[in-house]
Amino acid sequence: IMAVDDKQVKNENAITKIISSYYVGDKVKLSIFRDGEMKDVDFVFGSRNSDVTADGKVIKKIIKKKKKSVGYGGGSWIPVWFKPDLANVNEILGNLDVGELPETGFLTQGGGGKGNVGNGYFIGGMGVGYTTNFTNEIEENDEQFTRKVDYDFAFGGVTLDKRVAISRKIVFGFGCLLGGAENSITVSKIDGNVDWNGLETNQSTSFKMSKAYFVVQPKFNVLFRLTSWLAIRGEVGYLKGYSPYNGWKYSVAENDFDIAGSPNTSIDGLSFSVGPWFGF
Repeated sequence: IMAVDDKQVKNENAITKIISSYYVGDKVKLSIFRDGEMKDVDFVFGSRNSDVTADGKVIKKIIKKKKKSVGYGGGSWIPVWFKPDLANVNEILGNLDVGELPETGFLTQGGGGKGNVGNGYFIGGMGVGYTTNFTNEIEENDEQFTRKVDYDFAFGGVTLDKRVAISRKIVFGFGCLLGGAENSITVSKIDGNVDWNGLETNQSTSFKMSKAYFVVQPKFNVLFRLTSWLAIRGEVGYLKGYSPYNGWKYSVAENDFDIAGSPNTSIDGLSFSVGPWFGF
């Protein structure tokens, strides 16, 4: 470039000063030296994100967009509303005359975390549980006892997820949990008449009924980022369980026995979760 609108360009500093005196869209005449001869061409100043041809046409550069981040990992407290088939459990609770669980499901709580292993894949783990108890008064052989029934449910395992960033704030994900679960009911008969010199006559008893499962849980989730380190996480999944044995187990004094005639209770059901997520 030899001159811009007859303003001579003597060095690099000169061309910088000349350019700074114009605005985007200004038209000028450039005097250039090319292929061994002087030429005058019309020129239009474009933005820093544009190229301009010698004939004054503005051609926008193709700017590579920064890839949207799916995050690097994190963890949180995880509440999960779980809705399994509770018919068998409620049958047992009904026979014990202590009440029943709502058919709409119950709220399990726990925690989990995961880390980015590349290409949008995350590996981690989670575990949640639920417990509730019932009590009532019973009479046996003209004696009064307190019956306590504890119901416990828990599941957890290893998670694998794939995330896709829709925007800077919204990230979709889908994946699966592989792990285990357990249904259990502990029944205690409490004799409150305890005498040091008559412990052998105390009629308190306790036993546990349980059923274990291998589980798989496909799920879909979405993250809505509030800040760089905090998001709202929503998830829906379906828990599918497989038990390696039929029926329930009866446990007393750490010894397990099969319960004859007990049902092969299913824990299959939908799960829903909404809560905070801490991570980057």
